[in-house]
Amino acid sequence: MEQYNLAGMLAANPVNVYYLSNTVPIAIGMRKELSAFATLPRNQDEPMFLVTTTLQTWEMSNLDRWVPEVMRFTRPQNWREYAGDSPVPLTQEPVASSRTPTIDDNATLTQRERAWLEAAGARAPAPSPEWALVRAMKESGITRGRVAVDDMRIAHMLQRIGVAEGIEFVDGENLFRRIRYIKSAAEIDYLRIGGQNNYAAAMATIAGFKVGMTLAEIEQSFLAEAALRGNEVGFLLAGTSVGSFRQGKIVEGEPFLFDAVSGYQQYLGDFGRTVVVGEPNLEVKKRAAAQSAARETVMGMLRPGVRYSEIITAGREAFRKAGGPVETFFVSPHSVGLQHTDQPYRDDSPWKSGEDLALEAGMVITVDLPYIDLGFGAGHNEDLLLITADGYELLHEESDNLIVV
Repeated sequence: MEQYNLAGMLAANPVNVYYLSNTVPIAIGMRKELSAFATLPRNQDEPMFLVTTTLQTWEMSNLDRWVPEVMRFTRPQNWREYAGDSPVPLTQEPVASSRTPTIDDNATLTQRERAWLEAAGARAPAPSPEWALVRAMKESGITRGRVAVDDMRIAHMLQRIGVAEGIEFVDGENLFRRIRYIKSAAEIDYLRIGGQNNYAAAMATIAGFKVGMTLAEIEQSFLAEAALRGNEVGFLLAGTSVGSFRQGKIVEGEPFLFDAVSGYQQYLGDFGRTVVVGEPNLEVKKRAAAQSAARETVMGMLRPGVRYSEIITAGREAFRKAGGPVETFFVSPHSVGLQHTDQPYRDDSPWKSGEDLALEAGMVITVDLPYIDLGFGAGHNEDLLLITADGYELLHEESDNLIVV
C-alpha cells in the first residue's frame, strides 16, 4: 500500500472477502450481489472489518477460527420515507431494523446460543450494506486519500449516499492479486490438503473410466469423489479441452486430456493427465514420451528467479526435440490459490495481459503441458507445485504421464 500510496483497500469480490476475513458469508453463497465487504487499512494498528449480515454473526461467534471485527447490517426500517413524491435524501442514514429472535422466557439457552445473541448485539446494526461499510471504513481509519477497491461498484454505492468526499477510488483488483500470489504458511497447508484430495479424487474418477462414458457421467463421478474427500469441485475438463470428446463419448484407444480442479477451504488443487481407455497406439505413446520430456525439462528448472517466459520456451523446445508436433503443444505456467489463475496482470496494459513473473519462494503454481490436435485427440500433464527456496515441492503424489485404463 505504501508503493501505491493507498489509505486502505476495500473488498467486495467473494475471493478477496474470504482472503481478508476467513469467512464465506451466507449471502455470498446465495449469490447475492455486493452482499459482503472487507476492509484492509494501511495502518496495521487499525482494525480490519468484515461487513456482513446480522445472521452471519451467529456462525462467527462459534470461535472455530480467526475472524476480524464484524460490522453487521440489517435493513432500513423506514424505507418508505425514501420513496414516493417527497423522498428523504439518500444522504440521510435510514433507521436500522432491530428485529431480534423471539425467546421463550422459560427456555434454557446453551452457551453457544447465548454467544449468538451476544455477538449479534455487540454493535448496533447499520441499516444497509453501504452504511455498514461506511462505519467500518471510519473505524479502520479509511476516510480520505486513495482507496483501492476490487469492484468499482463500491465507489458508486458510497458516492450515491454522499459519503465519499475526500476519497479517490482506484481499481484495486490487480493489487489484491499482487498480495495474494505469495502464499502464507496457513494457505500452503490448505493447498497441500486440497491438492492431495484433488489428486486422489481425479485418480479414483479415472479408474472408473469405460468406453462409451460421456462428460456428464465423468463430471458426476468426480463431483462425488471430491466431496468424499472434503473438496468442492471448481471445474473439470475431459476430452479435447472445453469441447468435450471428439465423438461425444470415450472411444477405445483414443487419447484425451483430463484436467481436474477442486478445492479445500476455498484453496484449489489442479491436476491433469493424458488418458486412454484401451491400448494406445504408437503415435499416442510417442506424444506421451514428448510430454514427459517437456515435463522433465520444466521441472528441472523450477526455482526462484526463473521467469514464466523461460519455462515456456524450454518446455516447447523439449517437446519438439522429443519428436512431438510442437504446433499442437502449449506450455502455460500459472499461480494457483483462491483462484485458478491466482496471479497479477501487467499494470501497464489496458487489458488483462499476463505478467512475465519470476518464480518466488512461497508461490504455488502449475505448468499446463497439453497438446490439442483436432482429428487425433488430446493429452495433458499438470501438477500442483510449491516453489521453495531452492526448487519445488510436489503437493500430491506422483503418477505416470500417460494413464492407460
